[in-house]
Parts: sequence; C-alpha cells; structure tokens
Amino acid sequence: MRVLLSKLPRPWIVDEKKDDGYTALHLAALNNHVEVAEQLARAGKADLDLQNVNLQTALHLAVERQHTQIVRLLVREGANLNVADKDGDTPLHEALRHHTLSQLRQLQDVQDVGRLLMGLGTQGQDKKSSSFIACFLAAHGADLELKNKKGQTPLDLCPDPNLCKTLTTCHKDKESLIEECVVCSDRKAGMLFRPCGHMCACEGCAALMKKCVQCRAQIQHMVPLSVCCGGGGDVTYVKGCNASEETISEVNADLEEEPTPSNNTMAGEALLMNNGSRDTSHSDIQKLQQQLQDIKEQTMCPVCLDRLKNMIFLCGHGTCQMCGDRMSECPICRKAVDKRILLY
Repeated sequence: MRVLLSKLPRPWIVDEKKDDGYTALHLAALNNHVEVAEQLARAGKADLDLQNVNLQTALHLAVERQHTQIVRLLVREGANLNVADKDGDTPLHEALRHHTLSQLRQLQDVQDVGRLLMGLGTQGQDKKSSSFIACFLAAHGADLELKNKKGQTPLDLCPDPNLCKTLTTCHKDKESLIEECVVCSDRKAGMLFRPCGHMCACEGCAALMKKCVQCRAQIQHMVPLSVCCGGGGDVTYVKGCNASEETISEVNADLEEEPTPSNNTMAGEALLMNNGSRDTSHSDIQKLQQQLQDIKEQTMCPVCLDRLKNMIFLCGHGTCQMCGDRMSECPICRKAVDKRILLY
C-alpha cells in the first residue's frame, strides 16, 4: 500500500468506489487493517466521510465491528462523528446498539470512565469494547441529540441510566475523564504510551521514562493527548535501552532458539546424564534469569525504570536522583517529600 500510494499517478483513485459504494478505506475499516487504513488516511489523503450504498462511512463499519484501533485512528484524523446512514443512525447509535449487560457492569462508577477510555484499544478489550467506543465518541464530540429515522437519539438506545449519565459527562467535559499523573500527581496524564496503550503520566514525567509505570512494558513511542484527540503535536520515539536489558533479552532469545532437553527425549522429561541423574541446568538458568530480573526491578527507580535508586525520602521509599529532585510527593505512598537523602 505504501509503495502504491507513493507511485500513484492519479491521486483521486484512492477514493474510487466499488459497485456497492465501498472505498479502500471502507474495506480496511471493515477488516481491521489498521496500518493500511493509516496509510490511506495520511499518505493517500483519503476522504474519511465517503458513504457506501447504505450511507455508511468507514467509521460506521469500524464501530459496527468494534475495531477500536480503527475508531481511534479515524477520530484522530478528523472523521465526522455525526454522519447518518440510511436508517439515520450515527456511529454513536451503532456503538450503543452493541453494548451488553456485561459491559454495562464495568460502567457503574462514573469515576472509572477515564480509565476505560485510556484502555480503549488495548489488548483484551476488543471483544467487549462497544460501551468504551460509545464513551470515546461522546468525549470527542458525537452528538447525543441526533435522532434516527425511528425518532431515537443515541441515549434512547441505552437502557442503563448510569451509562447515559456517563455519556453525558463524557460529552460535556472530556478533560474530567483524564486521570492525574501517577508520578507527580500535580498534572493530568497527557502522554499515551505505545505499544501498551496506557496513559498514566504527564508529559514532563513521561520524558524520564523508558518503561510504562503501569505495566512495565518497554515504551517504543509516546503520543501526546492532543494528537489522540485529533489536534497537533509530535510523537516521541524512545531510543535505546539499558545494556543489561539488552543482555537479558539476548539471552532469552538464545534460549528460545536452542533446542531444549525435552526435544531430545520423551515429552516432559529432562535429559539423562551419564551418572543417571537428570540435567536441570536449563531450568536453573531460567530461575537465575528470573532472580536477576527481580533484583533489577527492586533496585531500579520506580519512576523512570531506567536508573538505579540513589535517593530515599523520609518515608523510606526511593528513586533515582534525577526523578527525586522533581518530586513533591513520594510516588509510592504519596507523602510529602520533606527531605531527600542521597545514597553512596
């Protein structure tokens, strides 16, 4: 797709429709081809609001199939959230039509909406995400009052009063849905980590991190909230990692490539040595690697997860000096930092 778009002699062909009105972007949204959709929207400058014979946009199809990553992409690129299909249904109508009782139980507390929105598109949520998509659309400007041809507004399709209240809150004030930074507690979390999909730190604290403080996953790049909401901003790519991290990953990769003793013997049995005992060196190596990883996590700064702890507070918790100098509260217990003690 990237090569085709770069050599396309007729740019208008990107929006060419099939007999059923489907464009390339419609098909990408329908089949959850995220990278193809991104190429079409950005490099191909595809029209995001073209409609098929059923007057559905690509966003309608992505919401109908609950493809959360496509939904986020289209909203971020500026798709119209209030286009109606042949039945008068907007994407928000479609999202609320698919919600289930199990999804509603997760929305009982309005205060949890921010966490649900930040989790949109993360692993494990795709199969139960229609309520999350509805909140996401409402938070980004989807009209709650538009009626379909049956005279129903999106809220009329929602039998749960708590979800209705949540959608109204999302629509009125999307800033209130963003949680505070888990590190400094002074500013709102405004940086989305990829590939884990968590948004738990402000831009200032995120600049110090190489791993997500919520799931400990390596951060490949950071996306500002302004970009997530369809505005401007620059994506930050995180380069480099600890030599020790590279060593551990290389060792793990080598172990995966090497044949294990079970490959040379019966399933589940360890290799027998000449003296009749079983060779347990492979499991010992794995235990040592796990112990090394545990020691590393205990000695690393809990904020940046990159440097060793060399500063403690009176509460007993510690960070590295670079992170500790910026803290007004302990990131672990939230007690005010009255004194900082350097370790040598």
